[in-house]
Amino acid sequence: MKAFLFALAAISVFTISSAQEGKYSFKETYDISAPASLNISSSDGNIEVIPAAVNGIEVHYIAKKNNEVLDMNRQTLEEEVSLEVTHDANSLKIVIKYPNE
Repeated sequence: MKAFLFALAAISVFTISSAQEGKYSFKETYDISAPASLNISSSDGNIEVIPAAVNGIEVHYIAKKNNEVLDMNRQTLEEEVSLEVTHDANSLKIVIKYPNE
C-alpha cells in the first residue's frame, strides 16, 4: 500500500450550511428532499453529520497525511480508495473502501 492510503484520516459529511467553512480536500453537493436517507460507510475515517434547515447534502471529504489536510479532488482520491456514491431524490449512499477489503 502507498503511504497515502494509511493517511486517509477523515471523511466528514455536512448538510448544506453556509457556516461550514472548514479545511477540506474537496466537496460535493447533492440535491436531496426531506425526509432524506443518508448511509455512509468508511473503512477508515471519521464521519460527522450536522443538520441544517435546507434540502440537500454537502459532503466534505478530508484526506490527511502527516496530520495535514491534502488538497485533492475526487479523481485523485479514487486512485487510492474505492469511492461509491449513489443518490436519488430522497437518499444518498457513500461507501469508501481500501482496495482488497
